[in-house]
Amino acid sequence: MSTQTLEKKQLKLKRPPKYSIVFHNNNFTPFQLVVTLLMKVFNYTEQLGIDKATEIHTNGKSVVFINSKEICELKLTTLNAILHKLHDKHLKVTLHLFEGETDA
Repeated sequence: MSTQTLEKKQLKLKRPPKYSIVFHNNNFTPFQLVVTLLMKVFNYTEQLGIDKATEIHTNGKSVVFINSKEICELKLTTLNAILHKLHDKHLKVTLHLFEGETDA
């Protein structure tokens, strides 16, 4: 057997791209509703929800969730269904290709 047959080709697997969900501040959506959405849809604790809602209010927007495109789209579908049921048309939520680093 030759050396070439014994060599194994190594495949470099590329991680799928990550996406982020961004909440944008507005003057109409109640602060507590933002906190509740963060808790219900993204499993934030109450304190983390308050902290994130404060960050959204202070900075004008904030990334609230990072995951695969499919998971982010599922979260957006859930979020939009809740907002539709509550007749909230003011909360702007956007999906973006995430360029930063994650802990995972």
